[in-house]
Amino acid sequence: IVMATAYIVWPWLWPDPLGRLGQSLSHWDYTPVEYFLGQTHNSTPIYYVVYLLVTTPLLLFIPLALGIYHVARSADAFKYAVLLWFVVPFGYGFSGFLQGGMRYLLMVYPPMAILIALGISGLAVHAEKLKISRNKAFAGLTALALAYLLFTAATISPYYLDYYNGLT
Repeated sequence: IVMATAYIVWPWLWPDPLGRLGQSLSHWDYTPVEYFLGQTHNSTPIYYVVYLLVTTPLLLFIPLALGIYHVARSADAFKYAVLLWFVVPFGYGFSGFLQGGMRYLLMVYPPMAILIALGISGLAVHAEKLKISRNKAFAGLTALALAYLLFTAATISPYYLDYYNGLT
């Protein structure tokens, strides 16, 4: 199904599907040199992990870590699927073609958002000890996270594509 879909939506393949696919896959016969941690050199397998660490707003790591912890303590296969959805794309770091920052790993952001929401939800459960309803705590923490993201977005102007967090 994947190959048929690729053939249908990629007209460049139509005249010679196997030849042109081979040509497309073989034109990357070099290791890109990238700016990585302030220096130019060949990228390493940790390239994308480090890029995520230096481009994610810092305070989001707290609910992300809590969400991962929540999944690790869970017996829910769907939650493990979300965790795999988040982790597996970083395997792309073992390919020989590492470049472009996070643009080749954009697929990690939806599961990352779900894991962050699980972390916020876990924090909201603990708010019940303070006599605050779980729903109100979740709404408040979510609003706080949104305000933080809006503040972060407002302060990076005009460098929207070159955001680096406080670790950098």
